[in-house]
Amino acid sequence: MTFCSVVVYDEAHWPNGAPLLLDKNRPPFAPRKLKIDLKKFDLKSLDAKSQELKQELKDDFRRLEQKLEAKGQEFKSDFKKFEEKLDAKGRELKDDIKRFEQKVTSKAKETLAKARTTKSKVDSPKKLAKLETNKKSNTLADDAKFLLNWVESPLKTGSIIPSSKELAKGMVDALDLSIPGYVIELGPGTGPVTLALLERGLEPSRLVLVEYSSDFVKLLRDRFPDVAVIQGDAYDLDQTLAAYVNEPIAAIVSSLPLLTRPEAERTNLLRTALRMMRTDGRFIQFTYGNTSPIPLDGHFESSVSKRIWKNIPPARVWTYRSSV
Repeated sequence: MTFCSVVVYDEAHWPNGAPLLLDKNRPPFAPRKLKIDLKKFDLKSLDAKSQELKQELKDDFRRLEQKLEAKGQEFKSDFKKFEEKLDAKGRELKDDIKRFEQKVTSKAKETLAKARTTKSKVDSPKKLAKLETNKKSNTLADDAKFLLNWVESPLKTGSIIPSSKELAKGMVDALDLSIPGYVIELGPGTGPVTLALLERGLEPSRLVLVEYSSDFVKLLRDRFPDVAVIQGDAYDLDQTLAAYVNEPIAAIVSSLPLLTRPEAERTNLLRTALRMMRTDGRFIQFTYGNTSPIPLDGHFESSVSKRIWKNIPPARVWTYRSSV
């Protein structure tokens, strides 16, 4: 017969129920040895039962997988329906915005026509631009155009509404007009900062606008006929300005949504700009964030304004200068 020995420690054998190793001279309890006949156990039956349990587990797992797959198909179907509804709503929104823009633009043209009849009473292009831009209908048209551009290309437009007058003023206040040379504005949009620059006294002949959107380019050329407007990529600045600027730049005023671009592109833009500017030139950039949109690596000097609360969302103006 085949036996195995099992050692059993019985609490009843503990001396007076004392804790283990209470008395070093006596064992705390006495072990007992039992012999178990292994032949009394049907190992084949146990193995069969084990295989049966394994098969049951596999079957349960397979059924669970099938349920999960069915749920996944339902989820995919529901998600596809949701995407279709969302796409339809997006098309409706674009159509609504376009219709609204057409109505407001029509009204703006009427107002503009009336304004141009009084052009002889306006003694400078910047005042005419101010007269046109300050009309309520123009403001509504700008908002509609900005929203439409954002819907079509959110990473390039960066905001759903133009910059406020307060933010535009904050950017222009960082400018030193006594420095000779061109002033380049990047991403002017509908022109709130452009107007602020002209109101500050910057001559239109010194101002160059670089805008990517063809819609905004057309609007800017109509609104500021005495200002040079270039349709191009601000992140390829030296190539974009190659045919227009052949002297050191006095300042660059940027409304680009820098945080939508990789850090390397932001840094390269600033380095290119500083290389193209006079040593006392300034690169002015606003941001909605709490920190500089361009990493401060010690290769240039920087300063920041207080938060401008009268803007949606609130923003700050950063000024960068060459440290040489």
